[in-house]
Amino acid sequence: MSGSRKVIKNKMGKKTNSAQTNRTVRHGEPILTELADAKAGFAILSPADGKLIPMEEVPDPVFSSGTLGKCLGILPDNGIIYAPCDGIVSGVAQTGHALGIETVNGRAVLVHAGLDTVTLGGKGFTVVVREGSTVSAGDVVMKVDLDKITEAGLSPIVIITCSE
Repeated sequence: MSGSRKVIKNKMGKKTNSAQTNRTVRHGEPILTELADAKAGFAILSPADGKLIPMEEVPDPVFSSGTLGKCLGILPDNGIIYAPCDGIVSGVAQTGHALGIETVNGRAVLVHAGLDTVTLGGKGFTVVVREGSTVSAGDVVMKVDLDKITEAGLSPIVIITCSE
């Protein structure tokens, strides 16, 4: 059947569309397009280069369940993390593994580098913005040592969430 998409189940038993898996994205490429608002000039862009991971396949139930809003994961090719949208940095985790951005239309965007990486105590993370900084989509906001994360047995998946 030409053009059909195979439905598979992820590790948590949820159905997912195989056409969404294994897609490579580059930073600055639109993602979470269902939350875009062309009239307001709002879009969420990929914060990293790598393999796109659909929300249902993010191996953390807090994210995959949508508790923190719609999300996507990216298995990064490198450790440079970019602002996914224009806004003001609303918070930076003390350990440097996550930061929030408030957009001009009031949406809360979270960029979270790795799973359980808070346990690293900041080792391997360099945040290059501060709370209150104005950022534009595509600005470098964080640098991550992917080797430190994987050597600790943790996943380097970069997760981006956005409130509706």
